[in-house]
Amino acid sequence: MSKANVSKGGHNEKPNSPPPEPPKGQGGQKVFGAVLPKNVLIMRQHCGEAVDDEEGITYTLSTNVGNGQPVIISSKTGLYWVASWPELIAAAVEAGIDREER
Repeated sequence: MSKANVSKGGHNEKPNSPPPEPPKGQGGQKVFGAVLPKNVLIMRQHCGEAVDDEEGITYTLSTNVGNGQPVIISSKTGLYWVASWPELIAAAVEAGIDREER
C-alpha cells in the first residue's frame, strides 16, 4: 500500500509537488480565508457594518478577541468569514501595496 504525502493544508499530493492552486471566486479572483458555520462561538469585538442597499444585506465586521483575526458576518446567511493576518497581508502585497509606482 502506498503512502500519500499530506501537507498541513490537508490535501493529498505527490512528494515534492507544488501545492494546488487556491480556489477561485466570482470573477476568477483567488479566494482566501474560510467560511464558518452559522452561529459559531467566537468572542468578538464589533467594529462596524457595511450595508448593500441594492441587496438589503448587512455585513458586520468584528475582530476575534483572542487573536485579532477579522470576522465578517452576512445578515443574509448568518455565515461567518474569517481570514488570518498573513492571508490578508499576502493579498495586499499581491494587489500591489508595496509597489511605489501607483
